[in-house]
Amino acid sequence: MDLTGVLRGAAARLQFAPESRWEECVALSRGEPADAVLKWFDGFHDENIGAELFYEAEAEERRFSAFIGFRCNFAKRRAFVEAAARGFAAGKFVRAENFIAAAEREFRAPLFTGWPDFMELGLVNMWKSFGALSFAPLPEEPYAVFFATVSASPRWCGALPAPPALELAFSSPVPHWLGVDFSSRAADGWTLDMKRAEAFFEKLRP
Repeated sequence: MDLTGVLRGAAARLQFAPESRWEECVALSRGEPADAVLKWFDGFHDENIGAELFYEAEAEERRFSAFIGFRCNFAKRRAFVEAAARGFAAGKFVRAENFIAAAEREFRAPLFTGWPDFMELGLVNMWKSFGALSFAPLPEEPYAVFFATVSASPRWCGALPAPPALELAFSSPVPHWLGVDFSSRAADGWTLDMKRAEAFFEKLRP
């Protein structure tokens, strides 16, 4: 699966979370100082930390919101995640490609290679509290299975309290993922936009 075309775009926000509890994340928007994030690191007590960069992807002259993330041991990688926060605040990582390159240097291995291990549909920063739909292993016809599963899940067919997104997840060299926003705004929140989902899966076809 070639994700090259969707791993590019202008970065807007960087956030960190303990383990995979994104409900407890601390976020840094473009132009903000890193002081609050660095103080949050000082009080970090979990084994692993997650990092996510949100950006506007540019693929085949179409734009859509996306994010890339990874999870790693905090004690071993504290210098790296602190440098990422400081760098983002100072104007580095202006594009998703820059962030991926920095992570690949840190982990000494390429990211987003091969076939994803699984995919999940969840809500941004409510992944655990709302609950996700998991597809593991990744089906050979992802959209067909995705469409059938969502259609049979009423909770995904109405208004949602946060933007729905699909994650394509990889396990090596560290757990990392690409998330794509499949949301449309509604008067009472967000809805899952199946046309966006279909268009994204169509891009991934060989």
